[in-house]
Amino acid sequence: MIMYRGKDDSEAGKKTQNIVLKLLEPYVLKGHHVFMDNFYNSVELSQKLLDLQTHSCGTLRKNRKLNPRALMYQKVKKGEHYWWRKGQIYVSVWKDKRPVHMISTRDHPKLIEVANRHGKMSTKPTEVINYNSFMGE
Repeated sequence: MIMYRGKDDSEAGKKTQNIVLKLLEPYVLKGHHVFMDNFYNSVELSQKLLDLQTHSCGTLRKNRKLNPRALMYQKVKKGEHYWWRKGQIYVSVWKDKRPVHMISTRDHPKLIEVANRHGKMSTKPTEVINYNSFMGE
């Protein structure tokens, strides 16, 4: 475990990225897939992990550096899904009750029909389904 102790000026905002890379050291270059929440995730971190043969998926804060600005501030209606690609990195926005920003290096963003816990059918992006399925395990 490595505790985040706040921003360090010497690392210019890269502390959370360095924590993730340090924690994953034993697992990189083995084809694993890591799921993260928006506190850690960024386009830059996803690229570094991809370079280390490690896929990533998770929620994304819309004000992160290198995010596609047009997509982050896209007006989205309920059920709409938009995505952007740079190499193998996919950034998407989908609106359920509120806009959900996601990043994934494994799943091509597409809508899939799924049943909720009450059996009602709806469509969700693959990246959201996988994140919900694996986050917390």
